Amino acid sequence: MKNKTIYSCIFVGIIVALFFGFYFGMYLPKKARMAEQQKQQEEQQAGQETSEIPNPDKAEDIRKFNEEIKRIEALHKSEALQKFEEKIKQDYRAVIYNKSYDYYKENNVAASVGRYKIEINRTGDAWKGTDATTFSIFKDGQMTSTHDSLDIIKTVGNLKFNDVDYFLLQSYSGGAHCCFNWQAITHENDVLSLGKRMELLHSGELMQNYYYFEKDGQLYFLMYDSSFAEFHTSFSGSVFFPVFYMIDTKSANFVPASSEFKEYYQQLAIDMDEEIEKSKMNVIAKIDFKSGIAAPTDPIFSSLTHQLIIRLLSDSDVEVAKKEFVDDCNFFFKSGMIEGKKAVDVANEVISKISSPNMEIDGTNLSYNQVMGTESGKKRLNERDGTGYEGKIIKWQARISAYFSQITGIKFCVIDKDHQTKDIWEPCDWFWASSWETMDADDIKVNPSWDGHWVDYILNYYKVPFDKNAHFYDEIYTVTGKITGLDCGVYSKCVPYIDIISITK
Repeated sequence: MKNKTIYSCIFVGIIVALFFGFYFGMYLPKKARMAEQQKQQEEQQAGQETSEIPNPDKAEDIRKFNEEIKRIEALHKSEALQKFEEKIKQDYRAVIYNKSYDYYKENNVAASVGRYKIEINRTGDAWKGTDATTFSIFKDGQMTSTHDSLDIIKTVGNLKFNDVDYFLLQSYSGGAHCCFNWQAITHENDVLSLGKRMELLHSGELMQNYYYFEKDGQLYFLMYDSSFAEFHTSFSGSVFFPVFYMIDTKSANFVPASSEFKEYYQQLAIDMDEEIEKSKMNVIAKIDFKSGIAAPTDPIFSSLTHQLIIRLLSDSDVEVAKKEFVDDCNFFFKSGMIEGKKAVDVANEVISKISSPNMEIDGTNLSYNQVMGTESGKKRLNERDGTGYEGKIIKWQARISAYFSQITGIKFCVIDKDHQTKDIWEPCDWFWASSWETMDADDIKVNPSWDGHWVDYILNYYKVPFDKNAHFYDEIYTVTGKITGLDCGVYSKCVPYIDIISITK
């Protein structure tokens, strides 16, 4: 019996020894190897996922940023706005946008077309705020010019339309949500044109939602304007409203074109009104207005503000649109107050903001007389007071004046229903069209080929065909530009000063 007990103990000891020998000698090392392999795979995968990000420590910030952008998109994709977008896409053929350069992919060549190449030059560290980018243009392998983008060039997109190549450079200041700039370069008939930079403010964050399309043989796009970001709301509750631009092929400038789509805005305003009426049915009690992060008033107030903006863009009666806004605010909010302000004062803020010089909202339906304040009787204008339309975009027909001297631009005699200029050799109601890009044309250090002819130079610069041997001053030109002020210092009356966007005929 004693021997059996001894044998049993020996047997159990052997089994235990074998078990621990297997566990420590084979299983644990294998498990450690597997864990090490898994760790290496995870590191490799993480390296692949973050290889496009200069600083992997910022990956979490990028993820949160993208999530916030998605929330903004979801907030503003109402059924009415979706219907608006679908109608535009149904009526106008899309032009495909491709990204040819991405800041995070470490590729310096942004575009290559014909004999030209556009190359991005990068210095510093974007995450530390020391980054800067310029871009250089090469022709036949030789650098012809270098341009300061002011900020970080994040992306370059390219489109091909009607045998013209379009390159769109988006730059970013590096701040929270803001600010973005945009600049176009066009390539046509072996000529490269560099357009003026346009401020996008926060709108660049929704650039992936821009819709590029063809209309009347021109390239247009639909984008979302962020001029009302954080207007009595949190950022995620801000209004981003739809606006249209045309890209002028010859000048590569962005031309506001929202006035060409008034019927779409009118339908959008009707659809928005229906949505607001539906939300009124769910109101149990008036809301105490509060703004800030995820404020409960954001969706309602944004809808009301958005509708007011759309009514203004649809050319509705301003006073009627304002009254509807005020009535709706009184319905939803206690005492009709918006952060301590009366609804009518907030409505006036919106109207004033839409008309401000900082917003290039399309004003191409403005007449010369409206700008000069002569539609209902003459009034004295002066340089200090301006026209009240500074920053607005105009599109006027005109002939070139042969009566006035031509210097630092072109003096045009306006032609419309109130002005039928018959003799360009006589005084006329005129405007002065020029541009900072051409201001130094008569400086032979900058332009050694200067020949003293301002009109010829400006027309050539904006690629307007003309015959020197014909009476080209007498032809009718269409001038699109921004009102920047008045010139009151030379002649008996003030005249508008126009910063040229494009000239056609």
